Amino acid sequence: MRPEALNFIVCPNCAGELSLRSDASRASEDGHIMTGTLACRGCPLQFSIRNGVPILLPANLASVKLETASRFAEEWTPWSDPRDYYEQEFFDCVAPLAAGDFANQIVFEGGCGKGRHTAIVASHGAKAIVALDLGESAFVAFAHTRQFPNAHVVIGHLLNPPGRPVFDLAFSVGVLHHLSDPAAGFASLASRVREGGRVAFWVYDQEGDEWITRYVDPVRKAITSRLSASFLRIASIPPAAALWAVIKLFYRPRMVKAPRDFLTAIISLRFITTRSMRFTPTFSINS
Repeated sequence: MRPEALNFIVCPNCAGELSLRSDASRASEDGHIMTGTLACRGCPLQFSIRNGVPILLPANLASVKLETASRFAEEWTPWSDPRDYYEQEFFDCVAPLAAGDFANQIVFEGGCGKGRHTAIVASHGAKAIVALDLGESAFVAFAHTRQFPNAHVVIGHLLNPPGRPVFDLAFSVGVLHHLSDPAAGFASLASRVREGGRVAFWVYDQEGDEWITRYVDPVRKAITSRLSASFLRIASIPPAAALWAVIKLFYRPRMVKAPRDFLTAIISLRFITTRSMRFTPTFSINS
């Protein structure tokens, strides 16, 4: 983390100010403090900095939420390399916001995964972006964004966001529908935005993607979320291959006339990304 992050982050338990303790490592050549401890000035709690990322988890965080985050991290870590189509995909999700809407803004991201959207926002001139994720995928996000002086990655929980209410804009792409209480997640993230600021959220919709919530979700909750990630990674290959074939052979010729739904959204994805990002998380996350 860079010391400038202290202008935006707070204790997740009491919202008190945080300060670096004397055990913090010297800043690296690119300005990051890689290890150390943050102490809250409002309560006795302390939080570690590990591999450049402050870990600001609330004291009452349930173990099931950490397990869910771990499942997501298992996907972001093996398939962590950025792709050239991410930028267009991101701006499609947050439309009508465009690149210029992020310039000179203080931005909060709820659920950053491997940091693909964090890097996009940072590269488009945000004054600062604080990117939050619950799992160890935050370390991947840090590696992808550490070259940006305006990017700050934090491990924390979206329902107890360790941020000051000073942000001009907050966004979350593909995260809220995985929470046990999506409405609470919406309100929590929006609470970090100053009066007059803006928020943008992207979630699964009922119109194009109803088949996911109607047919896939029951199987996920009852069966596949209880299986090991290593088994699911292998088991997801046949259904991903079937979907890939349907998309390329039958759906792609109709994409100009097709509605903007799940299938049109993944037409441009490579097979390995389709399998990793669509099937394995869908079947393994028990939110």
